Amino acid sequence: MRRVAVPMLMVVLGIIYVGKLYGEIAVDASYIAPGVLACFFGAYGYWKPRVTWNLKDRWRNDGEEPSDLKLSMNRVLGGISYIIGLLLIFIGLFK
Repeated sequence: MRRVAVPMLMVVLGIIYVGKLYGEIAVDASYIAPGVLACFFGAYGYWKPRVTWNLKDRWRNDGEEPSDLKLSMNRVLGGISYIIGLLLIFIGLFK
């Protein structure tokens, strides 16, 4: 997913730009902006699950390291967030 995620997002943003340039796509930013944010945070959670654990749960577990299950769950939730972000972008494009 790492090699596909960022280029896929760049292609979607390129389609938005070209569509707006030629006036062929009526973009609904109320779906696209949260979609881009969800893609960004989802990709970050997928690629760096230890950092997201530090941001989210470090204050609860002082001095402890995250378990493999917690890191796996951060990775899964990051992937789900990325997919939801892509769906929001496509909904905003073709609404």
